[in-house]
This record gives sequence, structure tokens and C-alpha cells, in this order.
Amino acid sequence: MEQEIGQKTENDSLKVSLTMLKALYSKKPPKIDYFKKVLLYSIVLFHSFAVLVNIAAFFILPFLYPLWVWMPLNSFIVTVTFTREICPLTRVENYLRTSLGLPRIGGFLGHYLFKPAKHLIKRGRLASTVGTD
Repeated sequence: MEQEIGQKTENDSLKVSLTMLKALYSKKPPKIDYFKKVLLYSIVLFHSFAVLVNIAAFFILPFLYPLWVWMPLNSFIVTVTFTREICPLTRVENYLRTSLGLPRIGGFLGHYLFKPAKHLIKRGRLASTVGTD
């Protein structure tokens, strides 16, 4: 409309109105915040490292420390892993994900380990049933 009417008219008010409308409806590319993306990836990497260290600690602590030291630590590891309480690192990750326009995650292990594994198993079953026809 701005090209058809706005450039041919002599009415300055109409030209200004049409350029303002064009500016409203033209989509600007979303601004990518590279710092937040790098921070998100570093949080995910650190979270993965923390999960691996906790798994290793669960099996190593009983051999290195007395019972009154490793039992509370292992109990804490099991509680954090298997309860619905959200980990502080997951809260930070969800904050970064929402600020970048990404969906929130429910839990770290569920999102990065169990969901992809379930997807691969489902895809494998689908491929095996398709191949047998």
C-alpha cells in the first residue's frame, strides 16, 4: 500500500502514516544474545559435569570415608536425584532459556538423558517395523 499510494501522493501526512504502518508490520530479525547463549551452554556443560561427579562420588565415597561421612552425602545425592525438587542449576538454566525465548525444562536428566533415549528407542522400533514389511 505504501508503494502504490504513498509514493504517488502529495499528501505528506499520508506518507508519514503509511511509513509508520510499514514500520509496525515489518518484522525485525530477533536480536541474538550471544553472551546468554554461551552462558546457557556453559551451565549445561557444568551441570553435566556435576551429575557425573555425583554419580562417581556415590560409588567411591563408601571406600574412602567412614560411615558417618559418606552415608549423609550419599543420602543427599539420592534425594536430589530422585525427588521432584528442582535443582538450583536447573533454575538458572530455565531463567536463561526463557530469556532467550526457548521453552523451560522440567529436569536436567529427563530433558538431556531420558527424553533423547526414549526418542531413540521409539525411532529404532519404528525403523525395525518398517524394515520388516
